Amino acid sequence: MPIGDDRLTQSEFIAHVRALAADTPGLNPEAAAAHAANESAFGKSELAATYGNLFGVKAGSSWTGATVELPTWEVRDGKTVHELARFRAYASWLESLVDYADLAARLYPWAVRYRDNPLSWLTGLFVIGPRRWATDPAAYAKAVAILDQFDLLRAPGAEREQLGEHQLLVDNSPSLGKAVAHVVAALTGKPAVFGPHAATRTLRPDRETWKLDVRALK
Repeated sequence: MPIGDDRLTQSEFIAHVRALAADTPGLNPEAAAAHAANESAFGKSELAATYGNLFGVKAGSSWTGATVELPTWEVRDGKTVHELARFRAYASWLESLVDYADLAARLYPWAVRYRDNPLSWLTGLFVIGPRRWATDPAAYAKAVAILDQFDLLRAPGAEREQLGEHQLLVDNSPSLGKAVAHVVAALTGKPAVFGPHAATRTLRPDRETWKLDVRALK
């Protein structure tokens, strides 16, 4: 019984894995989605769709979970070789992501340390340190190209930007509650707004406009 849905479009796969990764501690969701897309052909490989393995993780001697043997290819001494390999099998894509996070925490500390940026995460897996996630020398470039293609190069912080502390802020979308507060303040002769305030702007789904949130500092 297939674990993944091969009817997902590429964009839907990216969004789905990104959401799962966002709920998995220790990961960069954008980088995880791009990495999974490259390793699993956007969830359509047999290893991902049937056996839940999004990242091509092999089963070594320490692995005690389910496994599957499938044909694969590796680059060795500059040559592509085809071979049969034993891979870890998971009950779900979420389980694959949890194991991916555990592997990264143990074996790729640089990636985890700088996981706030998707490029840093991939650099830690494919470029920096004694270990390389894949034998394919183009794996890093392929994953970065997917980041770019699906506009995932923004670090998570770029979607929610702290604007800092301000004495005066203009609210371009006042709510009814704020209006009532101003009326009450006018009737009672008290200030309607106490400063200073902290402001946060969040990128909306259209990727073009921002939502401004204003919060009074106590």
